[in-house]
Amino acid sequence: MALPESWFGVVRKLVYKMTDNRIALVFAISFAVSALFLLSGAEASPSLNTAFQDPEALRVDGDTPMLFGITYTGEDWGWPESITISFDGVENPVALECWDSGCDSGDPDGFWRIGETFEPDASALVANVGDGEISYRFTAF
Repeated sequence: MALPESWFGVVRKLVYKMTDNRIALVFAISFAVSALFLLSGAEASPSLNTAFQDPEALRVDGDTPMLFGITYTGEDWGWPESITISFDGVENPVALECWDSGCDSGDPDGFWRIGETFEPDASALVANVGDGEISYRFTAF
């Protein structure tokens, strides 16, 4: 039994209507999920290589060791044998020590720290302790 020509028009309109409703539903769900991210205060991670210090914090605790997250991108030159840090205002660079198990297997990526006996005093790094920025530079050998 053949359907009359008018039936095809009705079926075609129903298919379009269902498709429009599905698109609207998917859009509404995706909008609700994105709104949850905005309302919860979620934000993108800082653009630092290995960030673990809050970039909004104006002060650091002077009693804790300085830790540096390093992601080494010079694989074309091979892995460095040592990494040193130089501070503005301090004459000699200081060798960093691996602080976690990630950086001691030949791959320098990980957290490094200054040895406790070599850590310079804050008064040697800034003019007024508690106010100022500490500038430093890494060197890989």
